Amino acid sequence: MNNMKKLLLLILTVGLTLTSCKKDNELKTYDVAFLNGAVEFANVEVNEGKTVTKPKEDPAKEGYSFVEWQLKSVAYNFAAPVLKDISLDAKFGINIFVISFNSDGGSAVESINVEYNSNATEPQKPTKEGYTF
Repeated sequence: MNNMKKLLLLILTVGLTLTSCKKDNELKTYDVAFLNGAVEFANVEVNEGKTVTKPKEDPAKEGYSFVEWQLKSVAYNFAAPVLKDISLDAKFGINIFVISFNSDGGSAVESINVEYNSNATEPQKPTKEGYTF
């Protein structure tokens, strides 16, 4: 009977050890959300300590160009391991258009830069001998 108790205790100990090892070896996963403004662009699950890959396509926003993914307003380092749930925000830069002027042989008129959806300011009028602008 004494040997039976020892055997049962040994089996119970091994079983508990295996159970606790299994729990320790389970991988933790974290959510990485890619946000385009308030809209979710993509969401992926990453194993703890692994890196996340950028989405294959950049998000789009009319009148703007995608710059980078940011974490708390800082460019995200995609080589860094993921250790918790994170949300990455799309950073955009406004598109700027260059307007050039052809004065048809008159004085040069400097080009101007205009941001998307903004009004251009009138440039200096060109002059040309014998002509009125």
